[in-house]
Amino acid sequence: MSIDRQKGYAQTVIALLGGPSVAAKAARVGRTQVWRWTASKKSGGTEGMIPQERHEPIMRYCRDNGIYLPPKLLLPRIDD
Repeated sequence: MSIDRQKGYAQTVIALLGGPSVAAKAARVGRTQVWRWTASKKSGGTEGMIPQERHEPIMRYCRDNGIYLPPKLLLPRIDD
């Protein structure tokens, strides 16, 4: 799966989980918050980064549902 450099890893994580609704359920947030992960800072988003406080619920959801999510997709971009 390729990563859109502008939307960062969040778009890839959302796709691996099964879409925005499933990602919202996994992260225990609303769909609007999931959208913000892919939006630019200018638009009120996080530019492809998933907030750290959402990592644990997402990883737990993946474990419980047999979804392989490479941990590097949740880590900040340094030098891709």
